[in-house]
Amino acid sequence: MAEGFAAVQIPGPLEVVSADPLVVLDGAHNPEAVRALAISVSEVFPSVRRMWSWGAWVPGAR
Repeated sequence: MAEGFAAVQIPGPLEVVSADPLVVLDGAHNPEAVRALAISVSEVFPSVRRMWSWGAWVPGAR
């Protein structure tokens, strides 16, 4: 698992990683950034059904 996480690349803002299905990654890291992300996604992809997933990393946690 550690090797998998070590290989992860952090995306830029609104990075489209798949077109079909549409998958967009973003590194929103605080509540304000998440709100801005939600607004941006609604504006950039207005007719696309959205499903959200969120994850966090806590240093030292297992």
